[in-house]
Amino acid sequence: MKYYKVLLAILSALFIFHGVFYTDYVYLDEAYQLWNNDSNKNFEMFVVQGRYLTGLLMQKCFTSITSIDQLKLLRIVSLCGWMIAAVLWWNTFSKWQAMLRLNVRLVWLSTVFLLSSLPVAVYIGWASCMQLFLAFIAALLAARLLFNDIIGQQERIRLSTSKIILVISLGLTSLFFYQSAFGIFLLPFFLLYVKEPGLRPGRVVLIGIGFYLATCIVYYLLFRFSMQQMHMAASTRTGIAIDPMKKLSFFISGPLPQAFSFNILYNLKSLFSMIFYLFVLASWMVMVVVKKPRGNWLGKLGKIAGILLLCMLIYLPQMASAENFSSYRTMIALSLSVFIMLGESLLELVNKNSRKRMVAVTGTVLLVVMAYYNFNYQFLNPLAEEYRQLRKYISHQYQPGITTIVFIHPPEAVFNDRFGTKVYKDEFGLPSTFKDWTPEPLIKQMIFEQTGNRALAKQLKIKAYPSREEFEKDRATVDPAQLVMDMEHILKTTQ
Repeated sequence: MKYYKVLLAILSALFIFHGVFYTDYVYLDEAYQLWNNDSNKNFEMFVVQGRYLTGLLMQKCFTSITSIDQLKLLRIVSLCGWMIAAVLWWNTFSKWQAMLRLNVRLVWLSTVFLLSSLPVAVYIGWASCMQLFLAFIAALLAARLLFNDIIGQQERIRLSTSKIILVISLGLTSLFFYQSAFGIFLLPFFLLYVKEPGLRPGRVVLIGIGFYLATCIVYYLLFRFSMQQMHMAASTRTGIAIDPMKKLSFFISGPLPQAFSFNILYNLKSLFSMIFYLFVLASWMVMVVVKKPRGNWLGKLGKIAGILLLCMLIYLPQMASAENFSSYRTMIALSLSVFIMLGESLLELVNKNSRKRMVAVTGTVLLVVMAYYNFNYQFLNPLAEEYRQLRKYISHQYQPGITTIVFIHPPEAVFNDRFGTKVYKDEFGLPSTFKDWTPEPLIKQMIFEQTGNRALAKQLKIKAYPSREEFEKDRATVDPAQLVMDMEHILKTTQ
């Protein structure tokens, strides 16, 4: 392994995410988890979503910290975890690249993409998602064990019972940390199918799909059984989808465009986003057709359909779920798979090594620059300013004797004018105080840190209004002794 290249990739990650070492902020669920770290709620909120191992981890992590500034520690752990994952990825994918005869530059490019991708930015910046590197590593190890063993077997494929148990156990570990990350297990089988000339998948691909589906079924049965044993009701998110056409529409309009947009934040309402996605998708389809000069059009279109079907399988946890929400934190497996596929197609079009090197260098620069912008200007800086201004306001305005705080939520796009952000679901460009579940635990945590009196903070009553208009309608009920926090006003006036 060329370790200096792995080191360069890690240094690029430190360049992108250096802000997590010294920046204080709170994002959405972090406030709830930190304030409730003296109860079992950190475990419960994840276990009902089928993430038992995450529940155990979060319960341990959040009970070990007591203040907002200590959230940095969890984000730093996540960053270090993804650096370790990148080293393992480099080592594993180097072998897959040789086995599948992919372009050698994809080893470097895929490692840089992994560390600079939008999903990983969310995992590092949002402490509530810090466990994802563990789910990724478990799925990657499961794929490595199975694929590396069966790809070279010429005759009847044989697997020992111990290896089968180990592969499934690693898969279950990944699923019980975070379901969507398990799609990484299918990645080498997906790439093998892409490289195969025929429409029908070979036996290695079919075995990989079989293990993938079997592990998912075992996981779901274990999850339902665990809910019964713990006498808990599963989250509505874990319901099974029963409308195939609706899920197909969801995949075409959300996850697929996001995967084909590289590190560009995809906005369904943006003309540029739509044009860019359609251009990349159409270009890839043309390249597939050109690479298969022999055969009829039906076979070529069938190959494209087969690849897209495997993309849906990689995204199976979200495709099977009743919820239609293609957040970037669910996209790591699909995004990485599509990136490698597109990178291989592009590099095949370039004949000279010097030009291939230029493509790799240009791609690296673009990935790192875009990742730096996405993380720092679309996520970190606005949230840090929101936290700084709210904390300053509370420190100046809160006085002993105040028992009720009236909180007015800011508009969803309140960051847009000042920071030039755009809101992308609940992950980029969104003020933490916009969501209805954030203000109460956040304000109580801040009052606790300011006064050192947790009992006093617990007694505070938080009365929230979704907008200034709703507050004005009910203004007569607001006591002058109560503290009113108009978050939009605070963000626009406090410096």
